[in-house]
Amino acid sequence: MVTISCASTSSQYVEPQLPPAQLAVIKSISVKEGYRRVSISAIDGRELDAVDGVIRLAPGPHYLKLFVSSSGLTILLGEVELRFDAQSQHAYEIGGTTEYAVARVWITDAETKRVIARGTYKIATTGGH
Repeated sequence: MVTISCASTSSQYVEPQLPPAQLAVIKSISVKEGYRRVSISAIDGRELDAVDGVIRLAPGPHYLKLFVSSSGLTILLGEVELRFDAQSQHAYEIGGTTEYAVARVWITDAETKRVIARGTYKIATTGGH
């Protein structure tokens, strides 16, 4: 008799189990210009459930998948991957806009207000008015 089992690996992001002094934090959702919002959908290739508040990260290089939505609904306007190097005890904020069929997102160091990563995504348009 042969038994076959499949080990399931989690594709969900799990916050690191490190002392708080060793971690960085990133604000997961930033609302800009009315109902437009920028959300993190994945960290380092692992999906992230919608979270309001902060997400803890180990120091070091990370890549985030961000998307811009409209009207408070999850209507995907643009999705962008950003890479950045998280530093211990630093806080980061995400932001973004959509203009002229281009989604723009960025990560800002909350203390210095310096943009440390930015990216763009050309939104597919269907023509019309």
